[in-house]
Amino acid sequence: MSGTFFGPHGREIGLFALSGVVLSLTVGHLAWIAVAGTYLVWLAYIGTMTRWSFRAPSRRKPPIQDSAWRPMDVATRRGDLRFYLSDTQPGADVVFVVHGWSSASMRMTGRARVFLEAGLNVVLVDLPSHGASASLPYWSAEESVSMLIDGLNHLHQQRPDHFGHRMFFFGHSMGGFVGLRISKRRNELSLNGAWSGWVLESPMTGYSEIFDETCRLLKLPRVFRWSLETRVLRKFRALNPSSTVKHLQDADMPAWGMLSEPTLLVQASNDERLGNAHHERLVHEMKQTPSVQLDVHCLDSLSHSGAHEHAERDRLVAAWLDAQPS
Repeated sequence: MSGTFFGPHGREIGLFALSGVVLSLTVGHLAWIAVAGTYLVWLAYIGTMTRWSFRAPSRRKPPIQDSAWRPMDVATRRGDLRFYLSDTQPGADVVFVVHGWSSASMRMTGRARVFLEAGLNVVLVDLPSHGASASLPYWSAEESVSMLIDGLNHLHQQRPDHFGHRMFFFGHSMGGFVGLRISKRRNELSLNGAWSGWVLESPMTGYSEIFDETCRLLKLPRVFRWSLETRVLRKFRALNPSSTVKHLQDADMPAWGMLSEPTLLVQASNDERLGNAHHERLVHEMKQTPSVQLDVHCLDSLSHSGAHEHAERDRLVAAWLDAQPS
């Protein structure tokens, strides 16, 4: 029974068939290795992209070296925050001054001068991973606000003489974004009295544009955007389990925060850093509540960065402060 397989050329045919089986198995094995390798590369790539989305500034501004500002490190559950206090006038109103991304309190002393001249106590703060404050392994505005609320509560307990009847907030750029969230989470503050007003300079009012910018900087193909967004939100919720932010739009005004007290917006007409979208969002959303007084001033002479000294802005702030009820 020689049959076809074991005919005159059976050995060659058999070897050929066996080689084909081995080759098929090898190719299949290599294919699985290629798939697994591609997946591991993808995980490393998207992990790096996610980590970049929570990056902190690579270089810090130095601490304030000025005897007019007393440094005070306040412990929070996530690390120490560096505050700077002006000379205390017991019972005077207080203003909290918060800097922008990659800046620090040392860039806010010029802006604070108008409040000092108006007789207010001033509190400056270095946000986490900025100035002399502790670092966050993964930086987010929500976690920074949590630290700031902890710090303000401890500061109020330790230095009650620095807090009067009225409380104001001044935020520049990212500092404005922080202010919106503090307004949203104000019930977590132990400070006496209610907020009396807000001054925002060229503020950030939403994360959506920042996420878009991050995708552009990373040259992320559009097809991968959904995957990055999903992972960023998952990491955000792990870092901030009690946060109300569940979707990207929850980090935009008004869901992120709204202001219900008199507000002064001083905006760089040509905002080279944030563009027009952020202040337009603030104006649009606050117009939905016409009972809230919003004063808007767009200044051609004001730039987003490098304007720690600006006479026209200071005159507007001083006039607005003077118009607020005592």
